[in-house]
Amino acid sequence: LLPGKMLFVAHRDELIEQAIEKIELWNPSLKVGLEKAEDHAAPDCDVIVACNASIGRDGSAHRMANFWDDISTIVVDECHHVLGDSYMNILEESGVLKPESKKLLVGLTATPKRKNTVRKGEATTLDDDDIISLKSVFQKISYTYPIRKAIKDGYLVRLKGFRVSTTTSLDGIKVVGGDFQADQLSDAVNTPERNALVVKAWKEHAAGRQTLVYTVTVQHAKDLAEMFLHNGVMAQPIDGKDPLRKEKLEWFEAGSVQVLCNCALLTEGLDITNISCIALAKPTRSGSAYTQMVGRGTRLHAGKEDCIVLDFADNYKRCSLVTLPSLLGLSPTLDLQGTDLVKAAEAIETAQEKYPGISFEGLTDITKIKAYVESVDLFANPYDEEILANSKLAWMKAADGSFVLTRSEEHTSELQSLRHL
Repeated sequence: LLPGKMLFVAHRDELIEQAIEKIELWNPSLKVGLEKAEDHAAPDCDVIVACNASIGRDGSAHRMANFWDDISTIVVDECHHVLGDSYMNILEESGVLKPESKKLLVGLTATPKRKNTVRKGEATTLDDDDIISLKSVFQKISYTYPIRKAIKDGYLVRLKGFRVSTTTSLDGIKVVGGDFQADQLSDAVNTPERNALVVKAWKEHAAGRQTLVYTVTVQHAKDLAEMFLHNGVMAQPIDGKDPLRKEKLEWFEAGSVQVLCNCALLTEGLDITNISCIALAKPTRSGSAYTQMVGRGTRLHAGKEDCIVLDFADNYKRCSLVTLPSLLGLSPTLDLQGTDLVKAAEAIETAQEKYPGISFEGLTDITKIKAYVESVDLFANPYDEEILANSKLAWMKAADGSFVLTRSEEHTSELQSLRHL
């Protein structure tokens, strides 16, 4: 890093606390200060960890030149949010985006995708386009580490998935900003029947695991936690305005609470390592949101071998919902049946190499690759030129040298004539 102070910017209390803890752990010689609300970093701090809302809001007392004089490096956590007003205020005021600036800007994110946005105001340090994107702020991606490689290298735990079908229909729910409108979605999925199914699936596939359940609304979190409690499982709801949220996180990390039903809080950056089950009671169309949610269960922890992901697949005809296989580019309708995600991807890739003419998009059960290949391959071209010349049917050569196909009675005469070939 450059000489001078480093400013680390995050948007939630948990992320701020984790940043301070990790920086002090890995470099105890650094003096770390907090800049948030009434807390102010000492002038001799090496690193300032700040809340974006505190230093980036309009009229902030820290939007003054002397605050930025000694700061040479700015690190933005969860930088896919950087196009938001408070972040842009920070970048504009710091001068880091000016062409002549010698300051370094670094962004960290597991989901480097963000919808482009319309420029607001008269910002002078970005390009002149009316539409701005992450490319308008960051010059290049300097390092990337895909989740599949991280799992294979042993830096993240293995993911195993189960697809649980529900009878809930999402077809009439409005889509806003690329994902479902929360209140309408909650009305559809927060029912006693579906909540009972969530608990039942958890008991069948993940009982005993420290579990983070993603819900749509605060009421959905409360109702689902109540359903777990009714079935003898220690659970608690949690959300951003919960006055006991810090205590509940401590109870959960200690294991006295086994299931945490979360609403709009623990999606990004949560570093509780003993989570070994993620339950997606909140369906989503957003790949970025899904990746962030599943990522909470991938941390390494002593004695933890894998993380189970429960996808609750509601009926939705307009497109496929994002599910665990989507993370590695597999069909979102694929049921892993508890299979390891990376091993499933490797199995499909092996089959694809062996049968390049077959599309595996229609495969819905990872345990039935062989049967799928056989069923699809019945429609391939005949293997024998003589058969091909004398028949329009899709004959297949069996291991014993005979030819077979699925037929109807109307083809009997042709089958009889070809029997002597």
